[in-house]
Amino acid sequence: MFGNKEKKEKPDKETFKTVLSQDNFRQIQKLFSEYQSMTGEPLTAAVEVRLKISNN
Repeated sequence: MFGNKEKKEKPDKETFKTVLSQDNFRQIQKLFSEYQSMTGEPLTAAVEVRLKISNN
């Protein structure tokens, strides 16, 4: 979904769209919560950083 930073792969925007538009609210809420517990940062921050990188 995020691509591989070392290989300079771009994030898969279609996967983001699918996950955020087709999963129900509880699933999305759990995804955001799990991501933050695993990484220590909110998913929204990671998405913003990755999308900025892919637009450059």
